[in-house]
Amino acid sequence: MAILAHVRRQLAQGPSGLIWMAQTLLKWGFFALVEFDAICGAPLGAADYLRLSRRFACVAIDNVPQLHAHMANEARRLITLIDVLYEHQVKVLFAASQPLDKLFKGVDAELLRRQT
Repeated sequence: MAILAHVRRQLAQGPSGLIWMAQTLLKWGFFALVEFDAICGAPLGAADYLRLSRRFACVAIDNVPQLHAHMANEARRLITLIDVLYEHQVKVLFAASQPLDKLFKGVDAELLRRQT
């Protein structure tokens, strides 16, 4: 999380805001910083994430929580987002509350794979 805190401080010195799908992104050239709730908590899908991937070379996702069973929609969106960004060679940075191997707590990974 220290990396994104540093990025946030740098962006505070001169970022430009961009309204994208009714969410505000902080952007700096081809770099975008977005809150997890804004991008995975909203009813967005692959087409929305594709637009993001065409505009930015690097996307940082801040405040990614541990995803519990009641957050299956958010988990699905996060997986879709990562898939789209990966397919379009967009670099991704995360600031998460848990290590990656503990991020999906109680979320049925097999169910998510079948539904995406």
